[in-house]
Amino acid sequence: YGEHPYDAVIRECKEETNLDIEVCEDSYAGVSSTIWEQNAKHYVTFYVNCRIKTGSEYKNMEPDKFEKWKWIHKDSLPDNLMLECMYEMIRGE
Repeated sequence: YGEHPYDAVIRECKEETNLDIEVCEDSYAGVSSTIWEQNAKHYVTFYVNCRIKTGSEYKNMEPDKFEKWKWIHKDSLPDNLMLECMYEMIRGE
């Protein structure tokens, strides 16, 4: 409650990946609205351009949720990875 979305991005990234990030000047990357009727949930997601700070090292901080992570070039993303609107933002479409 009361947390700025950019502060939430920085905090969540640290909590989940141990990476220290900074929000870019051209920070806005997009927004999506997803309704999951079967769960009676409505998610509004803000996408933010960020940079990993020098010296920051990745660590899976939630191994109970994520078996592994890997970096994938934006042109090689699997088709089933995420919502279509995310592909468009990542690829700059």
